[in-house]
Amino acid sequence: MSVTRRCVLRRSGSSLAGHVVLLPDGMSLPQLADKAASVLGVNAARASFFLPSGGEIDDPDLIRDDDVVLVTEGEPVVLGLSVGGSATGKRRLVHTAVPTPAATPLWPPVPSDWVRLCVGGKEFLITRDSLERVSGNRLARMAAALPPGQQTLFVDRDPGCIGVLLHYLRSGELSLSDDTDFVRLHRDAVYYEFHDLAAALAENIDLDADPSTTSTPITRDEVVRLLISASTSGATRCQGMNFQGADLSCLDLRRANFKLANLAGCNLQDCNLDHCSFEQADLTGANLANTHVKGCNFNRATLTAACFVDADGEDPCLQAFASFEGANLKGADLSRSRFSGASFRVATLKGAVLVDCDVRSANLAGADLREVDFSRSNLTSTVLRGANTVGAKFQKNPMGPHMAPSPDNYIVIPKPH
Repeated sequence: MSVTRRCVLRRSGSSLAGHVVLLPDGMSLPQLADKAASVLGVNAARASFFLPSGGEIDDPDLIRDDDVVLVTEGEPVVLGLSVGGSATGKRRLVHTAVPTPAATPLWPPVPSDWVRLCVGGKEFLITRDSLERVSGNRLARMAAALPPGQQTLFVDRDPGCIGVLLHYLRSGELSLSDDTDFVRLHRDAVYYEFHDLAAALAENIDLDADPSTTSTPITRDEVVRLLISASTSGATRCQGMNFQGADLSCLDLRRANFKLANLAGCNLQDCNLDHCSFEQADLTGANLANTHVKGCNFNRATLTAACFVDADGEDPCLQAFASFEGANLKGADLSRSRFSGASFRVATLKGAVLVDCDVRSANLAGADLREVDFSRSNLTSTVLRGANTVGAKFQKNPMGPHMAPSPDNYIVIPKPH
């Protein structure tokens, strides 16, 4: 049975009597806001509703018959109501203001001569005198511009080298460790305007060097800890990291993001790499033998002399195909690999070995296939339009591991439409 209730809508903080409105069952909060806008003139988009006890109403079905509902437009609600008389004999509502408890400060207080730095979410403390020891630096200027009573600076930047710079401000000495990234330290010195320090660093480092090759390579133990701490639902973030020469064999690295990472000479044998991204990564000489690479993104990656022997990039559901578009696979070994449906469009495979491969329906349009060995491979319905096949070997073997003894074993190049 449908039950219609009534309530009194009142503007919080107003001494005027409210309006009695009907509340049909199933009324939504936006509909209640529109009703309040029509009778009280409030902004429906900003309207909030409270009981006199202070509880916020998020469902009109919680309102009982004859309830008084206070309406606000984002301002603090004035709580507590009583009914009194007036000189005219009319009933009116009398407000009792209930003070809102003071909010707990986000940051604990620090002495007035100190400044709190929050860099990339990491907190540091330093005195104002120490900040000013390097004349005209950016941090000192930011601290001087803080309004009275404000002592926290927020900087949206990687906090990796800020500790070194703050130690330099306190002691005048540069405290470095074996794993200090000098290129990143120089960039921070330039950003924070430590001009003398930046000039001294520039004289001793190669500023044009790739940070992924100058930093210390990540070890297997560090990768395992990273995998343990990573969310099981999201991708492991490894963008731009240096894994050069690391042994990562037999690890489950599904959905990891290795974009722009340095994996030259890395051992990834027997890994599960399904749906990983290696876009623009350096995998020169990497060992990816017997890996699972379904749905992997190798677009524009450097895979010179990489090993994909027995790699499996097939998706039984025909939905997630490996992609090597624009990649450099010069001299790579893909023997006995399974890449049906994969895209090698405009990739460089000069001198690569694709013996006994399954590349049915793969897209090799515009690829550099000079001197590629396709012996005994299944290229049924493979797209070779615009590819350079000078010197390539296409020896067929009807009894090869991926080929059934039928006329379809010959290379098929679809005609352009």
